Amino acid sequence: MEISGRLAKGADDRFDPAALEVLRAVFAQACAEGRIDELGNGRFARSLYERACACRDLRVENLADPSRDDLITLTAADVQAAYRELDHGRPRNPIAVPDQN
Repeated sequence: MEISGRLAKGADDRFDPAALEVLRAVFAQACAEGRIDELGNGRFARSLYERACACRDLRVENLADPSRDDLITLTAADVQAAYRELDHGRPRNPIAVPDQN
């Protein structure tokens, strides 16, 4: 969580509260299942953040007049989509991402 927060802060981005809940659940489950080393720990946090930014960018691209807040905020849906992309094809117990919809 701290790595993700620092990456976002360093890029002037932010996670909304629901996105933080999704991040917390993903990291907790990865640790509980002993997958954090397999996923790369800090590398996983960076990859998840970067992919969430790409998902956000695709989301705001469809907005007629995005605000600054739209451009810097990572939502739960962005994090969920990012995790699904990163975990695609993994053969073992996928991490359950909480549904925020």
